[in-house]
Amino acid sequence: MEAPVRIENRAQLIYLLTEASELEHGIMCCYLFAAFSMKRGVDEGIAEEQLSSVRRWRRTILQISIEEMLHMCLACNLLTAVGGSSHLRRPNLPVSPKAYPPSFKLELAPFCRQTLENFIFIERPEDPESGAGSPFPQAPKLSDIFSSAREYQNQGRLYHGIEDGLQYLSQKYGESGLFLSPQNAQIAGAYFNLPGLNPVVDLTSAEAALQGIIVQGEGGRGFSKDSHHGRFIAIQDEYEQILKDDPAFEPARPVIWNPYSMLPSDVGIDSEVNLIEDPLSIDISNLFDGCYEILI
Repeated sequence: MEAPVRIENRAQLIYLLTEASELEHGIMCCYLFAAFSMKRGVDEGIAEEQLSSVRRWRRTILQISIEEMLHMCLACNLLTAVGGSSHLRRPNLPVSPKAYPPSFKLELAPFCRQTLENFIFIERPEDPESGAGSPFPQAPKLSDIFSSAREYQNQGRLYHGIEDGLQYLSQKYGESGLFLSPQNAQIAGAYFNLPGLNPVVDLTSAEAALQGIIVQGEGGRGFSKDSHHGRFIAIQDEYEQILKDDPAFEPARPVIWNPYSMLPSDVGIDSEVNLIEDPLSIDISNLFDGCYEILI
């Protein structure tokens, strides 16, 4: 059995909420990249009936990405509420195996069977009977000053640990001592049209935010067809059926994995990255990155 995530003070809580914000942000980028890679027309070597499925899958992944944006906003609200601040940074993709516990493999990959398996694994519920082990090699276990609090292997375990930590610290400090932020300092529906985006001001609203993330994401401690995990499973089932009828089926364009216009300093030479060579593609990539940074 996996050890529970333990939070004993405000610093650990802020640390893990910061990590939760990063994970939601990074996972969202992975989903968007996969969605952007999917074919748009029959002129790309795909049958009309197959294209209908691909378009539906793309809409589902984009909707899940929007929900990941909501989860990141809620994590930022939780951070602000307990004395931290919104956290919009994240490691460059692909992330180092040392960035998070080893079950999180975050990279920019086109939509394919392997990518979909990774999405299903990332969003898996806590029930150990709900799926197989990781499809990827496991990196060495992390060790840092908060290692006792970081031994989680999925998002559900992380968020349940944060929930337990909030309950414990509410008793330790009192709710007024734990939730320090004024309500107008938080991300609210007045700024973004995201259903469920509510301020966190006390333990009740904090638990509601966490449950919204857990149930909408991996579906809690069991399988749910409406969760992100369940929707990815449904895509996988339909994908496999199409492949039985047409083994040559390719739903995505021939997109390179982890593209870079230039190698950043925080990506090692052994990382699985691919440098873009076409000058126009480099310019467009840099323009996209600039717009993304301004948006953030």
